[in-house]
Amino acid sequence: MKLIYFRCWLCGLVVAVTLGACSKGEPVDLTADNLTACTGCKFHYRVNAQLEGWNIVDGKSRVFTYDQGSDSEHSMYEIVHIEIPTSRKSFVMKGEEIGNGKVAYLFVCPFCNTVAVKPIGGFIQGQKMADNKWLVDATVELAAVHSGDPAGSISFKQYFTPVP
Repeated sequence: MKLIYFRCWLCGLVVAVTLGACSKGEPVDLTADNLTACTGCKFHYRVNAQLEGWNIVDGKSRVFTYDQGSDSEHSMYEIVHIEIPTSRKSFVMKGEEIGNGKVAYLFVCPFCNTVAVKPIGGFIQGQKMADNKWLVDATVELAAVHSGDPAGSISFKQYFTPVP
């Protein structure tokens, strides 16, 4: 009988330690130093949206968009989308979380012979700083879609505001 109580106590202890060890999210403490200076870039987010491939469609999440150069129809541009739950006031994404479909990357160059790439890793963190203002710091590692070979990274740190 004592052995049964001991086993139950031991199982309870294991469960308590396991639950206590689960992360509830890493604290985010972003500062507005070293912001990305980028003429022609847009840093916006959309609520009640989600990613479908690299397209933004109606949904139940928040999607941040870094857009460098898409205003000109004859130049190259790149776009990064980051999808997070709407209820979050801060977030951290790293490693494989970035390659699971919640981060999308698009590079377009009408006159270039380029290789298609996809996000595979990196580190992204964001924090709501005020009503309608988020600070996002991201480094997204990219790899070739077909070969998986590393293809560089894209980094930015800036305030994001709602889509006008």
